[in-house]
Amino acid sequence: MLSTGTGVNNFYSVKLGNKLIGIVLEKMKGNAHFGQRLAKALLDKGYKSHRNSATGVEVTPLARAVDVTPSMIIRYLSGQSKPREDTLEAMAKWLGVTVSWLRDGIEISQLIEIPLLSWEEARDWKPETKSSNIHIMNLFIAISPSTFALEIKNDSSRPAFPPGTYIIIDPEEKIVHRSLVIAVEKGSKEVIFRQFLVENNDSYLKPLNAEFPAKLIDKSTKIKGVFVAADYTKAKF
Repeated sequence: MLSTGTGVNNFYSVKLGNKLIGIVLEKMKGNAHFGQRLAKALLDKGYKSHRNSATGVEVTPLARAVDVTPSMIIRYLSGQSKPREDTLEAMAKWLGVTVSWLRDGIEISQLIEIPLLSWEEARDWKPETKSSNIHIMNLFIAISPSTFALEIKNDSSRPAFPPGTYIIIDPEEKIVHRSLVIAVEKGSKEVIFRQFLVENNDSYLKPLNAEFPAKLIDKSTKIKGVFVAADYTKAKF
């Protein structure tokens, strides 16, 4: 059952093919400004700070991800500044929210079924293959029919993706600098979750755990899909 919850203005349901999809139009209650939505998104992702009493959230990881200074993130949080559109888009993608929600507090979400794969299945996944497991979640973005979900099983992707997080992977999403991807390296059958980086025409896969170095990749490395969203409902922060 989909609960409309606090602050939801309208609810209606439609069918997409033979699947029932709930669509909710949400607006944050009251006069919440951009900084409050940004703080909520950071807290929802687990970036609570006990050291920064001014904001209550850890700002450095987001600042690094979108290439601005931590002090600028603090200005966004306080309402003193607003990000440019390209920075806003990068922030929304990293936070797992939509641009329209982050900017305006208004969003359309879809309750949709996504194949839930094991990491071994993801290596050779094809859309026509039927999965016995399904993950149901609200999505705020359009996805391709090839999209699937994976569950983070260990601490290798902390702090952004703790165990119990479901990551949504779209094989048809365009790969760009700083995309999060799943990949299979040459000579390995293991599917890994990394950040894709480009520097001086070389491509790298960087572990999400900062303790490990980035690794140069070649054409033999197979990128199997791009991260587009996360579900933290059962994450173990």
